[in-house]
Amino acid sequence: MSSERELYQPVRKALEKYFCEEAEECFFEVTADKVGERVREKLADEVLFLIRKREFRPDIMGYVRVPTGLGIFFFSEFRVVVEVKDGKPSVNDLFQVKKYGELYDAAISILVSTDKPEQRFLRLLKRKPTLLSLPMGGYSAFITRFLKDEYDFD
Repeated sequence: MSSERELYQPVRKALEKYFCEEAEECFFEVTADKVGERVREKLADEVLFLIRKREFRPDIMGYVRVPTGLGIFFFSEFRVVVEVKDGKPSVNDLFQVKKYGELYDAAISILVSTDKPEQRFLRLLKRKPTLLSLPMGGYSAFITRFLKDEYDFD
């Protein structure tokens, strides 16, 4: 097992590859240790104080703006928060990334892990799909696996 920190840059690059191809403006930044100016500029003033504390900072944050009408995920402009886990994702990990999504008004909250979730976790999500929803209309959480050997998502 590699350390979670070693996954941040490869995951960030894979996110840019996935989201940025048709975007007018798109960037992802590793925010586990600090949040840069580009991300700060895209956040609401009332939440800026939160990013000083590690417990309120996702591993990666991003911003995507696509041409009007293209509407990736039904939005032409949106924020993305990402939590990276080396291993199997847990229910707690899902709630952690949803917390970041709510705090930073991210249309897309992604839990990235290097292993597939346990079957009981998948059954829970199948029976309670609302666990992948955020209270803001149309905002969602996603779970994906990162393939370390391929530097891409499964």
